[in-house]
Amino acid sequence: MAGDFNDLLLHDEKVGRAYQPNCLINGFCRTVEFCGLFNVGFMGNKFTWEREAANSDHSALFMSLRVIIIRYAHKSFRFENSWLCEENIQDVVHSAWKEGDFGTFHDRVVHCGEVLKQCGLERKKLFKEKLRQSKQQMSRYRTLRDSQSIELYYTDHTTYLEVLRQ
Repeated sequence: MAGDFNDLLLHDEKVGRAYQPNCLINGFCRTVEFCGLFNVGFMGNKFTWEREAANSDHSALFMSLRVIIIRYAHKSFRFENSWLCEENIQDVVHSAWKEGDFGTFHDRVVHCGEVLKQCGLERKKLFKEKLRQSKQQMSRYRTLRDSQSIELYYTDHTTYLEVLRQ
């Protein structure tokens, strides 16, 4: 079953001065739920009626039952300022710029962006692994109270903070 039921599920479906009482909206919502119906959404005009229409005051509804596969766009390239702190970032950019046979400036810039993006993903993976290892090391000594364990804990904690500063 599909169609415009000439009733409201939400207040924002109403245009005009006349107020739709909550009891009517709540009653219609309960009826829709009880019948196992659901709002499938829509595209196009928000309302199916027009007051000025000559013969009919409602527009036709067309329902498409095809499955639409939504493909998410890849994240666009974003330069990370933290890369500037990396020792060899200039070498990465220079080698990416010289790689391949690119005809236009734009193509070279796009290629550099792809290389930097991949490099960033690899560095992020390494960063997460270093953090995990540092946390694991600290957890070994956290509960121990002998002087050697306390010293090792603080050494590992310092390493952890250094990783975070990267």
